[in-house]
Amino acid sequence: MCAAPAAPQDSSSRVSFPSTRNEAVSPDRRFALVNTDSDTKLYHTLSLEDQKTKSRRKILEYGRSVEVLWNPQSTSFAVNYNEGSNIAECMVFSTLPDRPPSDVGDHIRHSVTNPKELASLEKNDHLYYAAVRWISPEVLRVKVWGHGDENPSGFKRFYAVRLKSE
Repeated sequence: MCAAPAAPQDSSSRVSFPSTRNEAVSPDRRFALVNTDSDTKLYHTLSLEDQKTKSRRKILEYGRSVEVLWNPQSTSFAVNYNEGSNIAECMVFSTLPDRPPSDVGDHIRHSVTNPKELASLEKNDHLYYAAVRWISPEVLRVKVWGHGDENPSGFKRFYAVRLKSE
């Protein structure tokens, strides 16, 4: 199924899949993240399409839902991956094909020095990471929240994650 390109999203807006929309266009309109649904497990595939060359590469297969958020320069995008009822991850992907994705949770855990804060990130059995917005082309604001044995009443924190430039 082919649809007309959607208007580019504001770089601070998240697009959720699956939904009635099947793509999220980069701010410069060069790329589109395309969602494809399937009847087989895993039920959805997120692909990156280069609008100039029409080439497409698979980014992620997923079972529940994702949100995507383009960076302002259209060189990368964050994917909030809702894996289950107790876990959500955030990954950043480059539009360049030879770059591995960055696990935002790893960036945060490696930067935390406070033992109590680190325990919140490692010892709770419900833990969620979500990109909120791009502060700049290299800095992503991320919300982390959760609960479990370490924080029975729950916790919520925000981090500014600096990613390598392209």
